[in-house]
Amino acid sequence: MTTQPSQTVQVPDPPRRVPRWFFARRMQALLFCGVIFTVTGGGVLGIFAAASDPICPVADWELNRHAQTTTGRVTDTRLVEHTRSGGRHPWHVQFEFRTPDGSTIAAAGYTWDTAIGQKVPGDPLAVEFDPSQPAKARPVGGGVALLSGPPLLFVPLIFAAEVVIGAGMLAAVAVQATKERKLLAYGVGATAEVESVRRIGWIHFGSRSPYDVRFRFADYRGREVRGKDRTYRYGWAEGLRPGDAVGVVYHPWRPSRNVLWLHG
Repeated sequence: MTTQPSQTVQVPDPPRRVPRWFFARRMQALLFCGVIFTVTGGGVLGIFAAASDPICPVADWELNRHAQTTTGRVTDTRLVEHTRSGGRHPWHVQFEFRTPDGSTIAAAGYTWDTAIGQKVPGDPLAVEFDPSQPAKARPVGGGVALLSGPPLLFVPLIFAAEVVIGAGMLAAVAVQATKERKLLAYGVGATAEVESVRRIGWIHFGSRSPYDVRFRFADYRGREVRGKDRTYRYGWAEGLRPGDAVGVVYHPWRPSRNVLWLHG
């Protein structure tokens, strides 16, 4: 049997009222990361989805799967001076070509071929286009997008993975919050003795960090139970010392499932 703390903490009898948003403080890091991952990843994917083809590198990946080749004619060329790689600037090329059904299509693309700079309106140009969307076209060897290629195709995949991870974190918060709400509302209340308080320095919210509180208590059968819970009530945790009394709530059939009673 454990030694009872010299003080007692009154935990209300069940059913207890648990604030609706209690988990926002009890699971702050997981909730925060879940929201950030989901919002930032979803936002970037939304930009990719809404972006015009010259911005979105996925356009070239789609064109690679369906491209047909034809010969068009240059209507205009422009050196893209704000982008540079290996001492070269890409060229923005506007061109026209005819589809097999005789339609004339005006399109534009990019190429790193310096010979394009020598072309004038009316010069022939080898063109690739998507038969189902002829306006999606590019110079052969160039791109619909200014920046394209396999490395950039990983960009949307990375942010899609970020959304999945963020959604998983939020799902974990929902599951954990449901369990803890039931435990806090209907579990057995007890007074526990603080054994240690440790600041978790690798988690930061501004200049503050959460604390892990280790404690021990006697369940309703008199058996000693040890527990640990994390709290984001910074000021409350900073004032705790070993031997202090805190309120806990535990599952009567599984006392190892225990949490600090709501405080602060």
